Amino acid sequence: MASSAIPFLLDIGTGPPSLLTSANGPISFRRRSLIGLFMRAPALFLPRTSIRRNFSRIANGAFTRFQRRRTMVPSHDRMRDAAMAETESYIVVEDVQGAQGGTLQRGLLDAKAQDSAAEKLNAMTIQVAELTPREARAIDNSPLMIAAELMPTRLLHGLAREGYRWIESRGEIVPRAADGALEIGWGIAEIGAAGEIANGELATVAMLDTGIAAHSAFHGIDIVSEDFTQSATDDRNGHGTHCAGTIFGRDCFGHRIGVARAVPKAYVAKVLDDDGRGTSDGLLRGIKWALDHHADVISISIGYDFPGMVKSLTDRGMPVDLATSRTLVAYRHNLRAFDAVMSLARALAGSEGGSVILAATGNESRADIDPRYRVDATLPASAQDVIGVAAAERRDGALRIADFSNGAPILSAPGVDIVSAARDERLARMSGTSMACPHAAGVAALWWDWLRKNNGHATARQVAAQLSVTAKPKVFSPGFTRAAFGDGLVTAP
Repeated sequence: MASSAIPFLLDIGTGPPSLLTSANGPISFRRRSLIGLFMRAPALFLPRTSIRRNFSRIANGAFTRFQRRRTMVPSHDRMRDAAMAETESYIVVEDVQGAQGGTLQRGLLDAKAQDSAAEKLNAMTIQVAELTPREARAIDNSPLMIAAELMPTRLLHGLAREGYRWIESRGEIVPRAADGALEIGWGIAEIGAAGEIANGELATVAMLDTGIAAHSAFHGIDIVSEDFTQSATDDRNGHGTHCAGTIFGRDCFGHRIGVARAVPKAYVAKVLDDDGRGTSDGLLRGIKWALDHHADVISISIGYDFPGMVKSLTDRGMPVDLATSRTLVAYRHNLRAFDAVMSLARALAGSEGGSVILAATGNESRADIDPRYRVDATLPASAQDVIGVAAAERRDGALRIADFSNGAPILSAPGVDIVSAARDERLARMSGTSMACPHAAGVAALWWDWLRKNNGHATARQVAAQLSVTAKPKVFSPGFTRAAFGDGLVTAP
């Protein structure tokens, strides 16, 4: 890590998140106090010169002496805290270059800014530490750090209701097409991606999901995988494989399944385990990993599991109202951490190409019961600068938004009865906003390809603008509004 980082932060980036170092050796992360932060706080306001480095040495020495005294003299407050406070797992985002709170955006507008957005991204670290609530608040009060209690993440499961049998499940196996025939997926035809104006050959894509399985639909694609779940990188669930097939899968078994079927390279971050569950740190690290690799498009078909966290806390004996309150606090802090990463993505989008980030809005709505029963998009689809995608379907010859699809999207895309790749070298038919997001991600790859071929250059902002201005709002049945379909149905070049 760069020497210009404040000394309080240096310890976090140089070893395991639960250990810090001093002149006397390791210091437990959980034993840090506000005093340690205050001793280092003046360094924030010193210039990046030898003065700041000298102050750092003095502050480190003072902190070491304080730790020695602390171990020699019992503190009633410490004993009380040890008895009352329990540690929990927290995401610690070390925002050393000031992306938090919009400061990065202001810094990039300053002509004297010396560090590029890419350098700021490289400097940011995302780790997990065991902290007490008091210690987490101390870290969170730093202007350059964020501490957020880990939240569970999961696949965007929907209820298995009539007309949508295979919502976010393992899918219905699809037979091979007749010899010599090529069946084009209805979604690909609906968004105008069946032509050859653009094919995605000048774009790279990243997908955050359950991984990807070996399949003939991915033959010839350079796939780089990374695991953020402490399991194997391959997909043992099937959800990620299906989503990947829709984004960039090649024709197979007589079916056209991929929107951008000439994408040469794909980055696949496994952020959910084989049961479709993960944690919020894996999602953030996956996004940063994709940004680090300069992926043009990042597709996310997962969500934060608010009900799951409430249930986990109540299962541990916590009252429902207290569990809900604590989950709300965790959600708020996770949103801040997510926004810090997105601040860097936003800066890259204008200065160095950047990435278009898309996410599924979720499947909790029940418009089949009442048209007003449409839940708003969940995180990450609801975050700033993320393109939330709702699910569209063809029913009785008319295009409409699926009853399960959450509202307040930016775009809509086909998401019902979508045929794509499945595990064990098969095809499967699935429904959900998770199937809609890959359609929009594939179209984003086509726009990157088209802009580069026609203009010689493209940025994420330009691609996002094309997605918005070319979307078709007037193709939906009467009764559906922008609250349900956003700017409209995504459309290929």
